[in-house]
Amino acid sequence: MMERVYGLAGMALFVFVIAVWQLGPDWGQMLHDATHPSLPFGEGLLTYFFYALVMLGA
Repeated sequence: MMERVYGLAGMALFVFVIAVWQLGPDWGQMLHDATHPSLPFGEGLLTYFFYALVMLGA
């Protein structure tokens, strides 16, 4: 059972990578956004602390 789950997860990751590659995003902008995160307008910092707390609690 676990082998099939890991196999399906691996295939899903492979399909995701191929799909992103085929979409042809602006790689420079994607790298910039990944290394310089910013909060969207209207979202407070407490919202993200709440998300982190929920993820740790799960």
